[in-house]
Amino acid sequence: MMLDRGFDSNSDVFVRVLTSCMVEKGEFVHAFEEWRRISSKYGTTSGSELIWERLFAMKEDPKIQAKFAGELLSHCLRYDHPFAVVANLLMSLVRMKQLEAAKQVFTK
Repeated sequence: MMLDRGFDSNSDVFVRVLTSCMVEKGEFVHAFEEWRRISSKYGTTSGSELIWERLFAMKEDPKIQAKFAGELLSHCLRYDHPFAVVANLLMSLVRMKQLEAAKQVFTK
């Protein structure tokens, strides 16, 4: 809607800001589903690092975390080069100070 009205000509900025608001406000599942919908609509994975960080912060159920990690990887690979997806994942882990996890991803 904001893009249609000319507030911003870059869909990446729009998707990232909207994702940031959703991650801060709501539960992860809703934020993820809404991000995936708008990401598909605009053909960008902008804001995926926010989803990664929120996903890694989830401690409730490792099975649910693994399920969403797989869905997030699959979705990102539709729009980005595999190396870009891995780089985004690594940077999210480094920002969260999970250096051992980042090292494992990098070496495997």
